[in-house]
Amino acid sequence: MKKLINQKLFIVLSMALFVIPITHSQVGIGTTTPTAQLTVEEDAIFNESGGDNDFRIETLNRVNMIFVDAANDRIGIGINDPAYAFDMRVSIPDDYIATFQNTHATGSSLQGYILGTFNALGAVTNNANGLASYGVSLPATGNSLGVWGTSNSSDAIGVQGSIPTTGTWFGFGGIFTGALGYVNGLYNLSDERVKKDIITIENALSKIRQIRGVSYKYNLDDYNYLASGDKRTYLGFLAQNIMEVFPEAVAQKQLTVSGPDKMGSSVNMNDYNKEMFNVVDYTAIIPVLVEGIKEQQTIIDNQNTKIQDLEAKLLILESKINLIIESQN
Repeated sequence: MKKLINQKLFIVLSMALFVIPITHSQVGIGTTTPTAQLTVEEDAIFNESGGDNDFRIETLNRVNMIFVDAANDRIGIGINDPAYAFDMRVSIPDDYIATFQNTHATGSSLQGYILGTFNALGAVTNNANGLASYGVSLPATGNSLGVWGTSNSSDAIGVQGSIPTTGTWFGFGGIFTGALGYVNGLYNLSDERVKKDIITIENALSKIRQIRGVSYKYNLDDYNYLASGDKRTYLGFLAQNIMEVFPEAVAQKQLTVSGPDKMGSSVNMNDYNKEMFNVVDYTAIIPVLVEGIKEQQTIIDNQNTKIQDLEAKLLILESKINLIIESQN
């Protein structure tokens, strides 16, 4: 150990206590050329006795920059009462409190792994307008993914989203802008066991004649952000028209109508504005079309029966006329 000062060095030895009351000095452990007030170039062990002796590092602005809770085997960042094995609680506006970056081209950044039934990674917000989890692909070109959910088991679920269906129910369990693609089918819960008050749709054909099928383009003058600048022509319905005939197929939902043009490494939900819109459940129209086709087929069958009767009568009449003609000849 080396001390580089012009003042006198005081060393007090008492039991296991080693005190060096010095000022503006440099102390080296394992080196004779310390470059800071304390330079250690050997292995260092704190609290080797295994006691409940806490360890704390203080910085200019944080009293508890790092705090080791020896009694509970926990580490705190910014706090002295960590509730978890690693607990970080700091206040940094408009930015992340931690980032993990792997600069190697073939490496990953962060992994959560668990053997039990709890979630390996968790994202939680306690703000009514907050965002719990965010995934983004920053390049404006290429085939990268923002979020990928999958499972190696065919009995599992790759991605699950849900919200309560009680109350106003203005939200979505999942929403996609820029088209939704799927392979191997799109299924809606339709088991008879979960349904009650089942009534066959009546007068379907009459109702179908009241709805209007249209071609349309999105109103980019007022809702360019919502439609993502889509200028293509689509086929569909008008929600206000469907509501008059099939109100069960229409709902009111909130959709984002304005926000940043490009997504960055983080997002603030206060930068986005929503508006209420009428939306149509297109699949709800299918059973109406089915019953309408059946009603139409009944009409066709009845008409065919009448035509057959008329044809039979016509044959009889034609036969009688032929007999009359023959008798006159």
